Amino acid sequence: MSAVASHIIPPYAANFPSSTAQPSSIFPFPGVTPQSTRTVRRILEENDKTYDIWEKARFAHNHFPHSALTRYALGAPPKLLEEVWQHDRSHLVSLDPSGKDRHENLKKVPEKITRENWDDPKYLGVKACYSRYLVFFHEEIDRLGPIGALEEYIFSPQANYASANGHEPPLMLIRFVGGLLHPMIHAGFGVEFKDRVILAEGLAQATNHDASLYVPLYGSDWPKGPRKGRSLLDLYGEMCASSVITPVPYDPDMLFNDRVGVEFELSDETVGWREKVEELAVWATLLAGATGRTGKEPRVDFFLMHALTSSIFLPAYLEILSISNRRMLLKSYTLMLFVIALGRGRPKLNPGLVMSYDLFPVAPGTEVKASRETVGDASDKNTRNAWLTLIESSLYAKDSHVPKSIRALIYHNNHFGSLLPDQIFGAYRPDGTETIEGIGQVDGTLFLRVAGVIMDVMGWVREGQSEGGWDRSGLGYDEAWE
Repeated sequence: MSAVASHIIPPYAANFPSSTAQPSSIFPFPGVTPQSTRTVRRILEENDKTYDIWEKARFAHNHFPHSALTRYALGAPPKLLEEVWQHDRSHLVSLDPSGKDRHENLKKVPEKITRENWDDPKYLGVKACYSRYLVFFHEEIDRLGPIGALEEYIFSPQANYASANGHEPPLMLIRFVGGLLHPMIHAGFGVEFKDRVILAEGLAQATNHDASLYVPLYGSDWPKGPRKGRSLLDLYGEMCASSVITPVPYDPDMLFNDRVGVEFELSDETVGWREKVEELAVWATLLAGATGRTGKEPRVDFFLMHALTSSIFLPAYLEILSISNRRMLLKSYTLMLFVIALGRGRPKLNPGLVMSYDLFPVAPGTEVKASRETVGDASDKNTRNAWLTLIESSLYAKDSHVPKSIRALIYHNNHFGSLLPDQIFGAYRPDGTETIEGIGQVDGTLFLRVAGVIMDVMGWVREGQSEGGWDRSGLGYDEAWE
């Protein structure tokens, strides 16, 4: 056995494949170097061979690959990547379920996961089985290729409602978007950065999640055929106003999974996927940044923030999937966003509030004096590109959700930042009325304004502010604001 920082690499992981991480296929950005690529590959391999997908707090996912690849994509140099690794690994536990820092029921862990038992309900949804599934998916990706493995084990009928081994429906697509979207996010990093190691981890993570909670919402034969429908903003506005689809009574200590308890159908539109990405980008950004209340201090919901951080991976997935699998992913993902929003008390979107946020959210302490040597007044923040300080400051946040949020907003700004008022897809019904009150004033500055408020809420730590925190109170409930 070999060891990394006092944690043992189990024999079955010693020959795991090397990381193939490379610059993002959808997010070109300056700062990537041969040295940073070499560093990020090495630390991703160390994580893959040594650590579990769940942290010491067993409800928390191992976010290190998210953290490393996000900062790598934003230009973090090798030294910062190493420091992030040293910080993050302190939260992790051994990959081997028999490790001294693990307390698992080893009777539930099979000797090996194979094509004959991978969908056995005895193993699906069991966290202790992660390492066995990781070995399996490394082998299957080698056999089928990355796209083939994704299609075989997430989108195929036998992965969902027609087990090839005579077992109960595996429901893998539901598991993939379950767990607050974490399997989709994790595998999405593998797809975006073309890293087979991270894709295998994401597929193995999906098997760890319980699908039973969502079966009443999706159905045991999900995914079903497409239905013609309306815009997401129109549907969300209807959900917020509905007297039938209502959240459970407010409880500030209730976990996310306990808040989900109602069935509804979500329509699907058969439009080009790029248009759908635009629609989802705007909606996810509004869910993360426009659910506060006028006259109150800004808050950003921890759970709704995941709508934003996951949305950047849609283009990476949709570029490689077949038309039918694109539709399945979009339907499953979109419905999960509705489920998450309902679990947060279906907070109303406040377009006027989000458009009141600072359009030039530059980092504090970065001001300069006016100089005759510059073109324009460099002391006036209205002449600055606020994204530059946002990006640099986010790189130093301990919580990886901060740079992940900023990177998603950069992507959306790059593609949709020029949208004018009244150009937001789905802002108006056929009769000309707004789907969400005030939505007609929203334009492409939405993404920069939300980036600024996230940094204000979470703290400009590089510039000396204290670390802030995400809100977990359930912003759709009036009691959360009392």
